[in-house]
Order: sequence, then C-alpha cells, then structure tokens
Amino acid sequence: MEDLDILFYNPDSKPDFEELKTNFNWEEIKDVETLNTEVEESENCLVITVETNSKFWKPWLKENKGINLIHLSLTKDEFFDSHHVIEWLNLEMNEIEFEFRYKKALESDQYKKSVIESDKKFKRDRKIQNEMNDRLLSVMLELKEAKEKIELLSITDALTGLGNRRQFDTDIVKELNKSARYGTDLSLFIIDIDNFKHVNDTLGHQAGDHILAKLGEIITDNLRETDWAARYGGEEFCVVVPMTSEQGALKLAERLRKSIEQKLGKEYDQTFTASIGLSKFEKALNLEAWIEQADKALYHSKDNGKNKVTYFSTQTKECCEHSSGRAQPNFKRN
Repeated sequence: MEDLDILFYNPDSKPDFEELKTNFNWEEIKDVETLNTEVEESENCLVITVETNSKFWKPWLKENKGINLIHLSLTKDEFFDSHHVIEWLNLEMNEIEFEFRYKKALESDQYKKSVIESDKKFKRDRKIQNEMNDRLLSVMLELKEAKEKIELLSITDALTGLGNRRQFDTDIVKELNKSARYGTDLSLFIIDIDNFKHVNDTLGHQAGDHILAKLGEIITDNLRETDWAARYGGEEFCVVVPMTSEQGALKLAERLRKSIEQKLGKEYDQTFTASIGLSKFEKALNLEAWIEQADKALYHSKDNGKNKVTYFSTQTKECCEHSSGRAQPNFKRN
C-alpha cells in the first residue's frame, strides 16, 4: 500500500481528527477543489469522508468512478448509503475494532478489484498516451525534416547543387561583416562559361544544362572547406574566398580555369573554357561596388581572348590579367 494516497475529506471544520490522521497517515482536505486536484494527480487513492451530503457525492462519484470511500461517522447511527462505501467506521468504536475494520477495508475484494481496474485503466491510458506521444513526436520530426528540406531547396540551385542567388545574397553580407569586423582578407571571383549561347545553339539546351551541372561539380571539387560558391545566374557562378590573400585567391581561380579547360568538354569531345574576374574586398567598398569590380574584371577577360583570369587592382584601379589559356573564338554573342 506504499503507493496508496489516503485523502481525508473533512469539510465544514468537523471535530478535530488530528490523532487519527497521525496514526493512520491521512492527508486532511477541507475543500472540494483541493480534493479534486489530489484525486486527479494520484494514480491510486482512497477517500475517507465525514461528509454525508448526497447532493454533493452523487455527481462527484459519477465523475470519479474509480474512487472508493470509507465513511467515518461520529456515531453508530450515522449512515451514508452508497455502493462506493467499502467500509463504515465511527468514533464510538474502540481502537482495536477501528484499526481492524480500517485494515480490513484496504484488503477487501471490492477495494482490490477497484485498484486492479484502476491500474488496468491507468496502464491502458498510459499506453494510449505513449502511442499518441510517439506518433506526435514522429509527426514533429517529419515536419522538421520537411521544413529543413524546403529551406534547403529554397537556397539551392537544382541543376548544380550549389547555393542559388538567394543564398549568395544572404551569405555574402555575413562574409562582408565578418571581414570588416576582424580585418581578414576576402576575395570574390565570377566565373562565366565562354561562348555558352553558341554551346546551347549547337548542342542544345539539354547539353547546356549538363555542362552547367558539370561545371558545378568542378567548382565544388576545387574548393577548400572555408570557400563557398553559388550560381549567380545563367552561366555565371560566384566563388567567395575568405581568410585568403589576393594571391591565394588568384591561385585558386587559375586552378579552376585550368580544371574547366581540361575536364568540362570531355563528354562532348570538345574544349569548353571559362573567363574569370576577381576582386578583393576593401573596407571602403560596399557590396555593389565590390561585385561591380569583379564584373569589370570578368568582362576584361571576355573582351581579351576569353579563357583568362583577370583581377581588379585595388592600387591602380584597373583590370589586370593574371593568367590565360588558349584564346577562344568570338561569336555574335558570348
């Protein structure tokens, strides 16, 4: 009976039962609100009452069907007629009889049956609740995964698997703030496939998409852990190189240019190349001016033979060629 909560409901300040409470470990309750709270929070309880008001008990017992009562009367003549009462005790009993009948009530078949039924109901309700909690948790995890997937798709270019323009616009601001705050080097270069319209016109747009996807792979394979890239639009890709000197960024750009020239057209038995324009970030620049410098360097590469790496010099404010491969032909549109 260690898990049994015995609640002594004694409203209206009936006679003092302090000694009985002490001897039998009863928790005295004076108001129905507290009684309801205790019953609700208890897994196994028995109510001892001196209350005989049927107007109160009939609806209360209807709401608490699993609860049994021991009625404690002041005299032998006081009677509480309810099938929920498993034993009657009164203060005129001697101590031995009182204790005997009290213990007998706790061992009665009716009480044990109610405890068993209550336990079964509790276990059944707990099982249902656990199943509901498991399902709810599963749904929440599914929703979380779906949300993360949607968020990832919203910032990912479907064709190349790189970040899209939306991700670039968000993350580049973070890189600028970080560089400005800690005084670290930061460079950006833009890659553009040479003669891409001619590629689409001669090989078809499906082949063009395949070439863009392949370029995304080549870029990813050449990046370090701290670098990141995004598809800026069309056949243009941006590569952001944090915590690296301008010379280090130019070496990465040249490595990419060579890798593109060597690998991009293998499946079509053709040589496809790319032009690259690079700009180093300075505190005096805003984002638009920084990207514009890289764009100017890119178009210098385009206008001077293509397949070339050009950087915008922060000292001379001019576009300077860093490296180049075999010049590419000119078409009406690049």
